[in-house]
Amino acid sequence: MIQRTFIKNRRNSPLQRLSIWLSLAVSILFLPCIANASDIRLFAAASTTKPVIEILALFSKRNGTKAVPVFAASGALARQIDQGAPADIFLSANPRWMDWLQARKRLRQGSRRNLVGNCLALVQPQGMAAFPPLASSSAYIFERMRFAIGDPGYVPAGEYAATALKRLGLWKSIEPRAARMPSVRHVLYLLERGEADAGLIYRSDALSSTRVHIAETIDPKFHDDIVYPVAQIDRLDASMDNRSLFEFLTTATALTIFEQYGFRLLEKKCSD
Repeated sequence: MIQRTFIKNRRNSPLQRLSIWLSLAVSILFLPCIANASDIRLFAAASTTKPVIEILALFSKRNGTKAVPVFAASGALARQIDQGAPADIFLSANPRWMDWLQARKRLRQGSRRNLVGNCLALVQPQGMAAFPPLASSSAYIFERMRFAIGDPGYVPAGEYAATALKRLGLWKSIEPRAARMPSVRHVLYLLERGEADAGLIYRSDALSSTRVHIAETIDPKFHDDIVYPVAQIDRLDASMDNRSLFEFLTTATALTIFEQYGFRLLEKKCSD
């Protein structure tokens, strides 16, 4: 599936690369196998991990119904759903992969909604010298820099990052050396370990870690609006309770949890 990996350097051994790909495979394939037939299965973008886990725990406590999350890059999840993976609900980190499933008639008609938004941030390991604003940076700054992004082919955060860097006139300098990771959480992991000098990830992921700091919130004019759509999957054997979870995801309670983790309510802007 995902063919591009990160740049070669002395820290990126074959064993390390294998462990990352295995962790992605487990997140997609193993969790649905341990779910019971009556459980609700929510396939969600990796960047939503923390709020979704908290929301599902609250939902299960209130409703007495178990909901099982599966986290990975939106593109990987969408392809798994298209191939028949037992998902009841899909929460994508951008509209493109939801559009793709909708075009393939995988969504329950009329169920799609925009849930929350996010912001793109330039992030560095804690303790690293402040990075200059990207809009004022010269290309030569990136000639020896280890820069990390999600793989633009599958990871929405990487797609937004590539678009922003192109509009800023920096993509040609960064692209040949960019570490292209299989999810935004893997980019964060590299930054936390100091194996990348800087990276572009969602603001919510940056705020979830004490080992990185936000150098800059990217002006939204440099990329498409970051919106997370959610929809029910059209399946004959879908859980009877999936609609209740779907509705719960859109309640003020659930949206407040998303906001507490750094997500943006749709009526707010990144500067708010």
